Amino acid sequence: MIGNYAGIPYQVTAPINGFAKYAKVMYEMGCGKVLCKNESFIFPAMNAAKKANDTVILAGLDLSVEQESLDREDLLLPGYQTQLIKQVAVVSKGQVILVIMSAGGIDISFAKENENIKAILWAGYLGEEGGQAIADVVLGKYNSGGRLPLT
Repeated sequence: MIGNYAGIPYQVTAPINGFAKYAKVMYEMGCGKVLCKNESFIFPAMNAAKKANDTVILAGLDLSVEQESLDREDLLLPGYQTQLIKQVAVVSKGQVILVIMSAGGIDISFAKENENIKAILWAGYLGEEGGQAIADVVLGKYNSGGRLPLT
C-alpha cells in the first residue's frame, strides 16, 4: 500500500480498518504474500465470501514485484491471485468488488469479463490513509469519478 518514495510512515490505515468504521468486517487472507505461491489460503477466503453480504477482494503488486531496476516478465497477477479472484467471485453470496493495488499495468481482463465482479477499482499505492480511502470510495462516501491520476 506504500510506494517506495514514501519514507517511514507514522501510521498506516489498512483497508480492513477503513471498512470496519462503517460495517462489521469478516476477513480472510487470500494469499500469504503478493507472490501468492500456494493456494492454501483460497478455500478459507471462499468460505468467508459464501457468508458475507458483499465481498471486497484486494489484489495486486508490491515492491517485491515492481520497482526501479526490477522488470516484470508479464502483466499478469503473480502466483495464484487470479485463481483466488475467480474462485471467490464464483461462490460469493453478494456483490464482488475487486480492488487492484499496483503502480504498473496488470492484465485483469478475466475480471472485466466475470459477471460476478460488479466493480473494479484501481487504487495504486495510496499511502498512509489508503485503507480509509478505499473504504470511502467502495462504500460511496466519496465519489472518485473523473479524477484520473495518469494520462
